[in-house]
Amino acid sequence: MTWARLDDSFYDHPKTLRIWNRCPGAVGLHARAISWCAKHEQDGHLPAAIVESISPVQSDRDEQISALTGEGAWHENGDGFVIHDYLDYNPSREEVASKRRKDRERKREGS
Repeated sequence: MTWARLDDSFYDHPKTLRIWNRCPGAVGLHARAISWCAKHEQDGHLPAAIVESISPVQSDRDEQISALTGEGAWHENGDGFVIHDYLDYNPSREEVASKRRKDRERKREGS
């Protein structure tokens, strides 16, 4: 299992507050997207189909995406989005794989 990280100033960061003021639901979508990226080890990359599945109402989703991209929290990237600075707060897929390898080796040596 991986963990998604949010900075403890996420809730009152100026960018988060601007997003909240534009579209409160976008903050929830952003947090869910961070969690999805961590679980699926996507280094902050969000396919459009995933965004559609976690925000299924198109009119809401369009408003949320507009707020997130408008404030620079997400960037459009081909067929989806990239979460800005995701890897500054969360480990990359390679870092997670390396930690898992080291944990397995440590457990084997300890057995």
